[in-house]
Amino acid sequence: MKISTMLVGVNFRPKATKVTVEYLRSGDILRLEREPDNPYDINAIHVMKDGAEVAEFLGFVARADAANIAPIMDGGAEVHCVVLHQNGIKEVHLEIEYPDDAVAQPATELPSYSSMEAPSNQTPNLDIDDEVPF
Repeated sequence: MKISTMLVGVNFRPKATKVTVEYLRSGDILRLEREPDNPYDINAIHVMKDGAEVAEFLGFVARADAANIAPIMDGGAEVHCVVLHQNGIKEVHLEIEYPDDAVAQPATELPSYSSMEAPSNQTPNLDIDDEVPF
């Protein structure tokens, strides 16, 4: 299966990384790396450019697409990423490919809203004239 997505977050990377992104060309092979401990997105996927000595972190797979691809990666599928085309650092189009029969790893179960709601017998005692502290 193939998915087209965008490289995002380049603006927050160092200048040297932005230069690397400027030099990406159609067909360049990139590597994807999961970051499940990301505090902002449990589905975060790093986009990496392998260099002679060290891999460079370029940015992330767009969040909406990462939500679909992360469980596939977590399930152990081999995932490939290439640059489709780019127009500066703000518009880098990627193609991600993985086997059609890849099995998604179920997401860690999050608490449901019902388990987080206060019991119905705990209604605040506010009068219409009471000041609410902010």
